[in-house]
Amino acid sequence: MASEFISWENLRPMIYQLMSGKKLPSYFKIVLSTNEEKTKSLSTEASTFFLNIIYKDNVITCSTACAYATFTMDKTGEQLWDNKMQKFLLSYDFI
Repeated sequence: MASEFISWENLRPMIYQLMSGKKLPSYFKIVLSTNEEKTKSLSTEASTFFLNIIYKDNVITCSTACAYATFTMDKTGEQLWDNKMQKFLLSYDFI
């Protein structure tokens, strides 16, 4: 099945090449999104979950986001995603 997105597996070598060059970029933004399987494992209400990574002025900022198919008051999926991302980033000493 064709996808409108590039997988991290395919994108990773290009990002690594950019970051390991002699001159760092002054700005970049990467938005990673969960696939359908991962999304459904976290929430049946969500369309997808995001991890936003922004590099600007020698500072990296990460934020999470969630897109819902319909309005919901249940934020359980978002909390699970936030916790997973925090544990992931901590495990790699990123934060």
